[in-house]
Amino acid sequence: MISMTYDVEFNKNADDEIIAQERFKHLKGMLSYLCSGVIVFVMVILIVIVPHSYLYVFLDLTPLPGV
Repeated sequence: MISMTYDVEFNKNADDEIIAQERFKHLKGMLSYLCSGVIVFVMVILIVIVPHSYLYVFLDLTPLPGV
């Protein structure tokens, strides 16, 4: 009786651990997608928006007249 209860409890814990590992894999995958999306978003902002607006204002990169 005691060993049967122990086996059932052990199997339940093993199932919970497998479920937790699957959830962790899913969470890790979602975080990697999120990080790659954030990196792409930052790269697009740095390549497209910053050179056309902020650099001219902060670094005074306006073209010289008559050059």
